[in-house]
Amino acid sequence: TAPLVKLTPQSPQPKGSTQFQIQREGSILHIGIICHEPDMAGVNNATTTPDDPKLLEGDHITLLIETASNSYYEIAINTEGAVLEIDHGKDGKGVKWTSGGKVAVHRGDKQWSIEMRLPITGEGSRMIDPLKGIDGDQPKDLFPWHFNLCRQRVRGSTIERTAYSATGKDEFYVPEKFAK
Repeated sequence: TAPLVKLTPQSPQPKGSTQFQIQREGSILHIGIICHEPDMAGVNNATTTPDDPKLLEGDHITLLIETASNSYYEIAINTEGAVLEIDHGKDGKGVKWTSGGKVAVHRGDKQWSIEMRLPITGEGSRMIDPLKGIDGDQPKDLFPWHFNLCRQRVRGSTIERTAYSATGKDEFYVPEKFAK
Protein backbone atom coordinates (compact mmCIF):
# COMPACT_ATOMS: atom_id res chain seq x y z
CA THR A 1 0.00 0.00 0.00
CA ALA A 2 1.08 3.57 -0.64
CA PRO A 3 0.69 6.50 1.82
CA LEU A 4 -0.27 10.09 1.02
CA VAL A 5 2.16 12.93 1.80
CA LYS A 6 1.93 16.69 2.40
CA LEU A 7 1.50 18.80 -0.77
CA THR A 8 4.34 21.15 0.18
CA PRO A 9 7.05 21.05 2.86
CA GLN A 10 5.28 24.02 4.55
CA SER A 11 1.93 22.20 4.75
CA PRO A 12 0.88 21.18 8.27
CA GLN A 13 1.34 17.57 9.29
CA PRO A 14 -2.01 15.84 8.57
CA LYS A 15 -4.03 14.55 11.51
CA GLY A 16 -5.46 11.68 9.44
CA SER A 17 -3.24 9.34 7.44
CA THR A 18 -4.32 7.71 4.18
CA GLN A 19 -3.20 4.59 2.33
CA PHE A 20 -4.32 3.16 -0.99
CA GLN A 21 -3.71 0.31 -3.37
CA ILE A 22 -4.43 0.09 -7.11
CA GLN A 23 -4.54 -3.09 -9.15
CA ARG A 24 -5.39 -3.52 -12.81
CA GLU A 25 -7.17 -6.68 -13.89
CA GLY A 26 -7.72 -6.66 -17.65
CA SER A 27 -9.94 -3.68 -18.42
CA ILE A 28 -10.78 -2.96 -14.76
CA LEU A 29 -8.94 -0.82 -12.19
CA HIS A 30 -9.56 -1.92 -8.59
CA ILE A 31 -8.78 0.81 -6.05
CA GLY A 32 -8.91 0.53 -2.29
CA ILE A 33 -8.43 3.58 -0.03
CA ILE A 34 -8.33 3.77 3.77
CA CYS A 35 -8.66 7.20 5.40
CA HIS A 36 -7.72 7.08 9.07
CA GLU A 37 -9.81 9.67 10.87
CA PRO A 38 -9.36 10.60 14.55
CA ASP A 39 -12.49 12.81 14.41
CA MET A 40 -15.24 10.86 12.60
CA ALA A 41 -17.89 12.98 14.38
CA GLY A 42 -16.35 16.10 12.79
CA VAL A 43 -16.32 14.79 9.20
CA ASN A 44 -17.38 17.59 6.86
CA ASN A 45 -19.68 16.53 4.02
CA ALA A 46 -20.60 19.46 1.82
CA THR A 47 -23.21 17.49 -0.17
CA THR A 48 -24.87 14.12 -0.60
CA THR A 49 -25.91 14.87 -4.19
CA PRO A 50 -24.04 13.13 -7.05
CA ASP A 51 -22.12 15.41 -9.44
CA ASP A 52 -22.45 18.42 -7.11
CA PRO A 53 -19.24 20.54 -7.25
CA LYS A 54 -19.87 21.48 -3.57
CA LEU A 55 -18.44 18.04 -2.78
CA LEU A 56 -14.97 19.60 -3.23
CA GLU A 57 -15.58 21.97 -0.29
CA GLY A 58 -15.70 19.18 2.34
CA ASP A 59 -13.83 16.00 3.25
CA HIS A 60 -13.18 13.91 0.16
CA ILE A 61 -10.77 11.81 -1.88
CA THR A 62 -9.88 12.85 -5.42
CA LEU A 63 -8.46 10.46 -8.00
CA LEU A 64 -6.85 12.15 -11.03
CA ILE A 65 -6.00 9.93 -14.02
CA GLU A 66 -4.21 11.05 -17.18
CA THR A 67 -4.01 8.59 -20.07
CA ALA A 68 -1.97 8.96 -23.26
CA SER A 69 -5.21 9.89 -25.08
CA ASN A 70 -6.81 12.26 -22.52
CA SER A 71 -5.38 15.13 -20.47
CA TYR A 72 -7.05 13.94 -17.24
CA TYR A 73 -10.12 12.67 -15.50
CA GLU A 74 -11.20 13.53 -11.97
CA ILE A 75 -13.24 11.30 -9.68
CA ALA A 76 -13.98 12.80 -6.23
CA ILE A 77 -15.78 10.86 -3.48
CA ASN A 78 -16.87 12.00 -0.04
CA THR A 79 -17.56 10.04 3.14
CA GLU A 80 -21.27 9.79 2.31
CA GLY A 81 -20.52 8.12 -1.03
CA ALA A 82 -21.42 11.13 -3.20
CA VAL A 83 -19.34 11.11 -6.39
CA LEU A 84 -18.30 13.99 -8.66
CA GLU A 85 -16.78 13.00 -12.03
CA ILE A 86 -15.18 15.47 -14.44
CA ASP A 87 -13.43 15.00 -17.79
CA HIS A 88 -10.75 17.73 -17.98
CA GLY A 89 -9.67 16.67 -21.50
CA LYS A 90 -9.19 19.21 -24.28
CA ASP A 91 -12.45 17.99 -25.83
CA GLY A 92 -13.68 16.95 -22.40
CA LYS A 93 -17.29 16.83 -21.48
CA GLY A 94 -16.82 18.23 -17.96
CA VAL A 95 -19.39 17.00 -15.45
CA LYS A 96 -21.48 15.37 -18.20
CA TRP A 97 -18.84 12.60 -18.32
CA THR A 98 -19.12 9.48 -16.17
CA SER A 99 -16.48 6.84 -15.52
CA GLY A 100 -19.06 4.05 -15.43
CA GLY A 101 -17.37 2.92 -12.21
CA LYS A 102 -18.81 1.38 -9.08
CA VAL A 103 -18.02 2.97 -5.71
CA ALA A 104 -18.67 1.76 -2.15
CA VAL A 105 -17.89 3.82 0.96
CA HIS A 106 -17.61 2.31 4.43
CA ARG A 107 -17.60 4.35 7.67
CA GLY A 108 -16.14 3.07 10.91
CA ASP A 109 -15.27 4.53 14.32
CA LYS A 110 -11.78 5.73 13.38
CA GLN A 111 -11.66 5.49 9.60
CA TRP A 112 -13.60 5.62 6.40
CA SER A 113 -12.74 3.67 3.28
CA ILE A 114 -13.52 3.54 -0.41
CA GLU A 115 -13.61 0.64 -2.82
CA MET A 116 -13.72 1.54 -6.52
CA ARG A 117 -14.06 -0.55 -9.63
CA LEU A 118 -13.29 1.55 -12.73
CA PRO A 119 -13.72 0.18 -16.25
CA ILE A 120 -11.11 1.14 -18.84
CA THR A 121 -12.98 1.40 -22.12
CA GLY A 122 -9.87 1.40 -24.34
CA GLU A 123 -8.12 3.91 -26.55
CA GLY A 124 -10.44 5.63 -29.00
CA SER A 125 -13.56 4.74 -27.01
CA ARG A 126 -14.42 8.43 -26.64
CA MET A 127 -15.18 8.40 -30.40
CA ILE A 128 -17.99 5.90 -29.72
CA ASP A 129 -19.26 7.44 -26.47
CA PRO A 130 -17.43 10.58 -25.27
CA LEU A 131 -19.55 10.72 -22.11
CA LYS A 132 -18.64 7.36 -20.61
CA GLY A 133 -15.54 5.47 -19.58
CA ILE A 134 -11.83 6.08 -19.26
CA ASP A 135 -10.31 6.36 -22.72
CA GLY A 136 -6.87 4.80 -22.69
CA ASP A 137 -4.82 1.88 -23.90
CA GLN A 138 -2.83 -0.37 -21.58
CA PRO A 139 -0.05 1.83 -20.07
CA LYS A 140 3.36 1.25 -21.68
CA ASP A 141 6.86 2.59 -20.99
CA LEU A 142 6.60 4.90 -24.01
CA PHE A 143 2.96 5.89 -23.28
CA PRO A 144 2.48 5.68 -19.50
CA TRP A 145 -0.51 6.78 -17.51
CA HIS A 146 -0.09 9.46 -14.86
CA PHE A 147 -2.19 9.85 -11.74
CA ASN A 148 -2.51 11.37 -8.33
CA LEU A 149 -4.64 10.32 -5.41
CA CYS A 150 -5.46 13.15 -3.03
CA ARG A 151 -7.32 13.72 0.22
CA GLN A 152 -8.88 16.85 1.64
CA ARG A 153 -9.85 17.04 5.31
CA VAL A 154 -11.82 20.07 6.55
CA ARG A 155 -12.25 21.00 10.24
CA GLY A 156 -13.66 24.50 10.68
CA SER A 157 -11.32 26.91 8.91
CA THR A 158 -8.48 24.33 8.83
CA ILE A 159 -8.06 22.47 5.55
CA GLU A 160 -5.53 19.63 5.26
CA ARG A 161 -4.58 18.41 1.81
CA THR A 162 -2.38 15.40 1.11
CA ALA A 163 -1.52 13.52 -2.07
CA TYR A 164 0.40 10.49 -3.29
CA SER A 165 2.60 12.78 -5.39
CA ALA A 166 3.37 16.13 -3.74
CA THR A 167 2.30 18.97 -6.02
CA GLY A 168 4.45 21.75 -4.55
CA LYS A 169 1.31 23.92 -4.32
CA ASP A 170 -1.69 23.95 -2.00
CA GLU A 171 -3.86 22.34 -4.67
CA PHE A 172 -4.33 18.98 -6.38
CA TYR A 173 -4.58 20.05 -10.04
CA VAL A 174 -0.92 20.08 -11.07
CA PRO A 175 -0.71 17.49 -13.90
CA GLU A 176 3.05 17.91 -14.36
CA LYS A 177 3.44 16.54 -10.80
CA PHE A 178 1.25 13.46 -11.31
CA ALA A 179 3.01 10.13 -10.62
CA LYS A 180 3.66 7.54 -13.34
